[in-house]
Amino acid sequence: KNLIITGNTVVDACFRHLEIAKKRGFDEQSLKELDIENMDNILTLTMHRAENVDVEERVTSIIGALNELSDMNIIFPIHPRTKNTLENFGLFDELNDLEHVHIVKPIGYLDFLLLTSKSTLILTDSGGLQEEAPEDASGKLHWSPGHKIESSLWRREMVGSLPDRRDP
Repeated sequence: KNLIITGNTVVDACFRHLEIAKKRGFDEQSLKELDIENMDNILTLTMHRAENVDVEERVTSIIGALNELSDMNIIFPIHPRTKNTLENFGLFDELNDLEHVHIVKPIGYLDFLLLTSKSTLILTDSGGLQEEAPEDASGKLHWSPGHKIESSLWRREMVGSLPDRRDP
């Protein structure tokens, strides 16, 4: 009787800001040019964690897996550090040359909320995004090496980054 039911303030803020983003539409020119509003099978990709991008074998394997997802429109707002690492490994051009991969500069919060809301899948190594993104749709896949988070309200899966370790 002394219980007060509250929500998750992060998720509550996402819902509120997603409505603002939907009314405003995309602000970032690169996203407007992609015509995301009329795009199917969108996969939003983020990766920045050192254990994923600083290990050449791992990031090479990740790019190989992205190459296999040619039925998806992969939108990748790339972190500057990730871009530098990919360039140092000689992998940036390989990724950028994939027709179904659309690399864009980092985008603002409202554009990102709108992008994830239109995505069929989300592949991320971001803990914050794992908390926020599933609230707007179910069945999205979250790539989080070393973490498996489950909830009865939505489905999150951990996927490996090396071919022989896809099932943790």
